[in-house]
Amino acid sequence: MKVKRAILISAKDGISIMQVNTTYRKRMGADLLQGYSELVGSDTFGKYFQRASEDNGKTWSKPSLIFEPEETEEGVLRWGENVLFLDEEKDAILHFYNYHLYPGNHYTGDVGKFTRIFLRISSNGGESFSKPEQIIQKGFDKKNWAKDVVYGRNSMGISFCAPVKTSKGEILLPVQRVPLGSDFSHPFLIKEEAGCFIGEWKGEKIEWDLGKMVKINPDGNRPRYPLQIAEVDEDKKAIIRETVNIIEDKQKRDSPFVQFSNFKVYENRETNEFVLTMARIQERNEKDLTSPAYQYRIKI
Repeated sequence: MKVKRAILISAKDGISIMQVNTTYRKRMGADLLQGYSELVGSDTFGKYFQRASEDNGKTWSKPSLIFEPEETEEGVLRWGENVLFLDEEKDAILHFYNYHLYPGNHYTGDVGKFTRIFLRISSNGGESFSKPEQIIQKGFDKKNWAKDVVYGRNSMGISFCAPVKTSKGEILLPVQRVPLGSDFSHPFLIKEEAGCFIGEWKGEKIEWDLGKMVKINPDGNRPRYPLQIAEVDEDKKAIIRETVNIIEDKQKRDSPFVQFSNFKVYENRETNEFVLTMARIQERNEKDLTSPAYQYRIKI
């Protein structure tokens, strides 16, 4: 395996370039669409930008500002974690994103009460998108928008996921749910549940249902290195030990708090490489978020 690392998008001091989502714009061709966000604080995103490439990522257009935080009487509205997904059968780009209300200007546990998932759709390769609409499980409403999810009491969101479309034509969107009655004063200790929204096209819109949710007893989220790749034996549902390889590891110059997480991956249509984008969060020190978006080209 060969891995090449380069800086994809540079960053200003104190900011990490995160959520670099990349997708091909159509079922055929080498045109790419890419979106990315500025991480301005712990779990706090600022502006969201979008750009395009007509030569498979060799050069990029000047980025356009798509969204920036909005101050309201209730707090600050922010886009959070999001993902671009090309439904090749429909030749449509789906942009899913968490839409948060931050009662304060920074992240607190209360954000876990005021988070919803929105979707906007492009049928012209990302030239324009439909008006964003909240994802709502069928049979529910905008407030009680899914089973055991009530806006203002708890939430459900996406977290650096990779949607897939099944052979039955269903879109699986991985999600995580904050259980009702959680202790929002200690948000990083909440035992969240995982599952999938299941989407089915109905004309030009998608109808959503929610699959069963599962959970495990985690204890924190460190260390977040090394970053590894491996092949999965789909029959045994297990990792093939001899295929495990390290993509990135902590270097001598890195702080002990460096994180290799929240990455995105797509497959290059021309070279068959995996192209991974990731910020090396806290690579300088615990208090400094500064990191460009690094790109790793992985050749198996």
